[in-house]
Amino acid sequence: TLNDGTRSLKYQLNRSYLGLYVCPMIWREIDNFSSGAVCMALASDYYSEGDYFRDYQAYLRAVGQPKDEVAEAEVLLEKFAISV
Repeated sequence: TLNDGTRSLKYQLNRSYLGLYVCPMIWREIDNFSSGAVCMALASDYYSEGDYFRDYQAYLRAVGQPKDEVAEAEVLLEKFAISV
């Protein structure tokens, strides 16, 4: 599931030749791996823990979403994760 702070889209990568490019400042959730699946990440720089958001509300503030929409966005995110 990818989320840009205003909308959420869910992708199924169910073929070995499929990949997904995730732009900077996109919240992502990875789930529902099949047995034997491999997740490979390619990066343009060395890993640094400080470069990543671990808290969704902090992410929403960073992308500039008004605070009163933070709770609504979390509800939508849960809805998409459950219903899709």
